[in-house]
Amino acid sequence: MMWLLQVVPLFAIYTFAPVVLQALHIGSASLLGSIAITAAFLAGSVIALPLIESWGRRNLCIAGFALSVLAFAAVTIGRPAVVVPAFVLYAVAIGAAAGLELVYPSELFPTAVRAGATGFAAAVSRVGAFLGTFALPLALGRWGVVPVMWACAGISAAGLLLALVWAPETRGSVLDA
Repeated sequence: MMWLLQVVPLFAIYTFAPVVLQALHIGSASLLGSIAITAAFLAGSVIALPLIESWGRRNLCIAGFALSVLAFAAVTIGRPAVVVPAFVLYAVAIGAAAGLELVYPSELFPTAVRAGATGFAAAVSRVGAFLGTFALPLALGRWGVVPVMWACAGISAAGLLLALVWAPETRGSVLDA
């Protein structure tokens, strides 16, 4: 569920970043804003490499969701001076948390079911990516950008709550053979 809740807004925002930024009145800078968001995602991914071990998986997951909630809430302010920095914050946070997708699932499941469970988790996340990507333009057209950003904040808040309640720390754990 955490992976699904992470990718629903992620794929939607990255697929339609220029459209979302234009809807937030960024205008001609929307392409540059989209490039900045993508570069920030890469930076977050690189920053996360040492943090996975030093902070731990649980803390990185929680931080990614928490900063996502804050960033989406800030975006709803609608001021261009806030929108791009908020999306950059989101991109760094979710870029860092996305690195967990390569580590966390394989550490969460016992060896006997690890491959199948990780594959199932990945498949469920792809359903979320599909839903987010195809729902975003429909939701923008029907409700507008501010309600869509609040929905993204809500999805991220659900991920945060899930991580706070159920995400175990697997740093330093020994995988069974």
